[in-house]
Amino acid sequence: MKSKLQRNCLILSAVSYAIVIYGLCVLCSCAGWKPNHWTKADTAREAAFLTVLAVDYGQTADIVDSPEYYELNPILGRDPSIQQVRWYFAGCAIGHYCVARIAPTDFHGLNLRKWWQHIWIVIEGGQVWKNASIGIGWRF
Repeated sequence: MKSKLQRNCLILSAVSYAIVIYGLCVLCSCAGWKPNHWTKADTAREAAFLTVLAVDYGQTADIVDSPEYYELNPILGRDPSIQQVRWYFAGCAIGHYCVARIAPTDFHGLNLRKWWQHIWIVIEGGQVWKNASIGIGWRF
């Protein structure tokens, strides 16, 4: 059973994603942004992110079943259930795609979509590497 703090963190995470998405929409509409088409490069970056996210999911699922490791993600809490892990990672995948989809590709000369995708590939890749370096495997 989740503690009150864990539930509040999960709610805060969902609200944070909603605020980021809403803020990007408002910012983009104020700047006169019009949707850009989705390119093959965008698809490749999103696939790369989803791949490292899937490996992180597998590692987190392995942590759930392992008595020697515990989860450090404050949103999931120290001992999440596999169902909580599934919902969390599904939300991350959907939220990431939504932000990538609406992020402008030419915002004052910056491709924010590309930056968003690259930053999160590095963050997730770093987490996967850290988990692997301490011996955490993965399962699906």
